[in-house]
Amino acid sequence: MASPALRSPGIPGGIADRPWLAVAVLAGAQALAVMSSTVVSVALPAIGAGLHASASGMLWIVDAYVIVYSALVVGGTIGDRRGRKGVFMAGLVLFGAGSLADSLAPALGWLLAARVLQGIGPVFVVPGSLTIIRVMFADERMRGRRSG
Repeated sequence: MASPALRSPGIPGGIADRPWLAVAVLAGAQALAVMSSTVVSVALPAIGAGLHASASGMLWIVDAYVIVYSALVVGGTIGDRRGRKGVFMAGLVLFGAGSLADSLAPALGWLLAARVLQGIGPVFVVPGSLTIIRVMFADERMRGRRSG
């Protein structure tokens, strides 16, 4: 039986009927959110040169994402109150919109604003994905058992 966490009203089946596929999708979304800061750090010299950014501007390119991502710890609570699937999807949309805006940034200020928007997405994606997986595998027989 599919989990209500991923069930859409009036739509039979869906990804919730294939729990291991759902885990792959959720883990992939979470990995993208976490990798974003690493990828930017690697490309930072080229980004800084292309936007004529100072050393402090280049630090803010990384920090704008990380500070927002780590400071807003309300994503899990909002998902519990408003619905996990919708909040998770909103996080993906925000992350995607921020990523698109990153790629179109003509100046440092634009890029910093886009990185803030992009950093809001994982606030909902990371706790949402973990909670959805926990709900989908509520039956202890489907989860790994803790030893000891």
